[in-house]
Amino acid sequence: MRALEAALAAALGGSREASAEFGIGAILGEGLAYGLPHSKIAMHNFEQIRGHLLARYPLITSEPFLACVQIALNDGRRQQSVYLSELEHEDGRRFLRVSTLLGPTTGVDPRRALAFNWESPVGFLAVSALDGVPYLQLCENRPYEGLDGAEIDRLVLEIGSVGDRIEHRLTGGGDLL
Repeated sequence: MRALEAALAAALGGSREASAEFGIGAILGEGLAYGLPHSKIAMHNFEQIRGHLLARYPLITSEPFLACVQIALNDGRRQQSVYLSELEHEDGRRFLRVSTLLGPTTGVDPRRALAFNWESPVGFLAVSALDGVPYLQLCENRPYEGLDGAEIDRLVLEIGSVGDRIEHRLTGGGDLL
């Protein structure tokens, strides 16, 4: 976790100590707030993942190979939407992508985003369009092999929590998405 906190601090232009406010150290506490039993059941397809999500989180989007859950953070004062989708590699292997929108790319220094990608052991920053506007996202891709319910819960909480902290910093405290 220290490495991800350092990467987050570097991406946001602060010190490791300053990143405590935005680091992932509090994620474990966030996850415990949900009181979720950890499932070690292997996930072999997206429908199993969707079923796992339905049992644990409010599902706000459900389409073929796409689901979106909303997690409450900061004692319910903030919400973060986390998207899960299936990707297929050209060799046929399937991957789960877990992502969250952070905000418009306006004013984001691409060098800092690339520094985050270099330093971060988990998650990477990417850009995608939302209604024609480029948005920064925090993403993580995982192969289906070895993916279980506990790992899905960890990814949802980690990407959602870190994403919320970055969004909070980018928007000056706002909760855009």
